[in-house]
Amino acid sequence: MAMTISRDQFEQIVLKCLDELPDEYMSQIAHIPVVVQAEPTPEQLEELDCDSEDPPLGCFLGTPTTEKRLDVSEFEPETIFIFQRPIEELCDTVEEIEDEVRATLLHEIAHHFGIEEEEMPESVA
Repeated sequence: MAMTISRDQFEQIVLKCLDELPDEYMSQIAHIPVVVQAEPTPEQLEELDCDSEDPPLGCFLGTPTTEKRLDVSEFEPETIFIFQRPIEELCDTVEEIEDEVRATLLHEIAHHFGIEEEEMPESVA
């Protein structure tokens, strides 16, 4: 059974999880907006090679730090998206939603640092 909460409550959970991140990570991602969406757009699903039957919980769009070069002046804007409905579908309690948001944030931050799916620690995979 899915747990449904208000958008405001979900956004507060995201902010709480961001506040709990160690300062050394926050200083490196402070410029990256974290956007809450109800669910991924068709364009995001296409870019992530996913379908609406198994939507992602979040995504990082942008150029990972490992791919940035000093001789390139423009990069794709970086954004972390957190998708509320897919997370709620997995959770039965607010505590589970918090845990899933925390894990999703860490997972997407890892993508910012250039860590690929197969390299992810199991706790954020």
